[in-house]
Amino acid sequence: MTPISIYDKKSSPFPGLRPFVQEESEYFFGRGNESEVITGKLLRNRFIAITGSSGSGKSSLVQCGLIPRIRTLALKSDEKWHIYLTKPGNDPFGNLTESFVEAIADADRKADLRNEILKLLRESPDGIKDVIRKLQFGINSKILLFVDQFEELFRYGSTATGSGTGSEASAFINLLTNAIIGNNPDFYLIITLRSDLFSECSHYRGFTNLVNNSNFLVSGIDRENIREIIVGPVRSAGAEINNDLVELLINEIEDRTDQLPVFQHALMRTWNHWKELNEPERPLNINDYRSVGTMKDAISTHADEVFNSLGKEGRRICEKLFKVITGKGSDNKGIHYPSNAQTIKLAAECTSEDLFEVIGKFRDPGVCMLTPHSALPLNDDSIIDLSHETLIYLWDRLKKWVDEEQSSVQKYLQLSEASELYQQGKAGLLKQPDLQIAINWRDINNPNLWWAQKYNPAYERAMVYLRASEKEFLVAEEKKARFNKLRFRKIRILSSILGVIAVLTAFSMIIAFISKVSADNQLKIF
Repeated sequence: MTPISIYDKKSSPFPGLRPFVQEESEYFFGRGNESEVITGKLLRNRFIAITGSSGSGKSSLVQCGLIPRIRTLALKSDEKWHIYLTKPGNDPFGNLTESFVEAIADADRKADLRNEILKLLRESPDGIKDVIRKLQFGINSKILLFVDQFEELFRYGSTATGSGTGSEASAFINLLTNAIIGNNPDFYLIITLRSDLFSECSHYRGFTNLVNNSNFLVSGIDRENIREIIVGPVRSAGAEINNDLVELLINEIEDRTDQLPVFQHALMRTWNHWKELNEPERPLNINDYRSVGTMKDAISTHADEVFNSLGKEGRRICEKLFKVITGKGSDNKGIHYPSNAQTIKLAAECTSEDLFEVIGKFRDPGVCMLTPHSALPLNDDSIIDLSHETLIYLWDRLKKWVDEEQSSVQKYLQLSEASELYQQGKAGLLKQPDLQIAINWRDINNPNLWWAQKYNPAYERAMVYLRASEKEFLVAEEKKARFNKLRFRKIRILSSILGVIAVLTAFSMIIAFISKVSADNQLKIF
């Protein structure tokens, strides 16, 4: 791979929020020792679990540390390594199937194999062994499966998220366990797993034994390796960086190495700012770094720039997009929900073209806030996700959207529960003020079926219940208005009658008074 030219390309040697990909291994520095250790463990045990906090660089360590070493070993031997990457997401079996068939060019054969492989993986405890046999890799072939973000099995594998079931997570873990402990000497498995969800593995005894036998905890990075992470990519890309900036960066990240994606994003923004100034002979310096907001504000400022570059309709779609793919888990922490473009399009009620334009802005190589990678074409089946969940916490606008969405979801779930009770004859229609709150929620959020399915599929029942409640209220209000109108009319008639009587009474009194005065005058004459 030819190094990035600082003169003729817009690319940055820093990936930003997303992990490094294999093609960027020449810009991956500071993790040589770790890469060597995990490669040795994998080759000895055919399995390794790489654990660490979110943002500690686990995926990059595999993509640009371990896998290049495997490829180098393959070049030195007669072995041929077939490497597959998958993420469980909300469909672990489907995603693994897609990984196995991705490289098949013939569309018909690909479709047939997809169905066959999915069936094998779902129905056979030794499904991976059966798939290897079906794909016919040949002699001297080794298969390496990298399951990234393994914790998604636990985060999405519950009915609480509406994305899967615990039994599916269990079946998938058993499938992987059987592939390692069974008679499959040419199959190797790597997983990356967030350390805060590491204990979830204890529910699966066979898998726990594998993890205990071969694991690697990603630790913090010392100052010299951080220096390599900063200086190495810059020099590989043909530039220099001021030592004062290097020391400042080291001091900012030294005790926060779980913030590597944020760090990489700030470095990417600093590089892009320096490059836009078109002063190739000048090293990157502190002013470049401060101009992009430093680690503290670089992400929020950058995301707002992209958002504000959209038109009115684009901003509406953008808000819907991020509300679909983000949310809060049962622990009230931010969580991302990878969703296919078709689902997002239906939730946002927009065209594919308009949606892809918005997504394209956020997955641009200079932004890297959404996946898939910008080099991959988008279609309605493309899975759209955050490059890193750090975005939920550091983009102020997105934090607000997540809170709004959480409030909206809670109101929808309350409405769904009330509609179910009404259907069962255990509750009545909504009354004020709850009715007005539900109406305001509906009118402001404009919920639709595709949005609601993520949380509770009984959307139509809930909306019918709300409309029935609204109708009953309006009918009652109309009756009340008619009653008040009739009452007002009666009062007006009665008032008119009383008014006439009052006038007549007054007139009579005047006449009587005049008569009395006249009579008194007559008496005086006599």
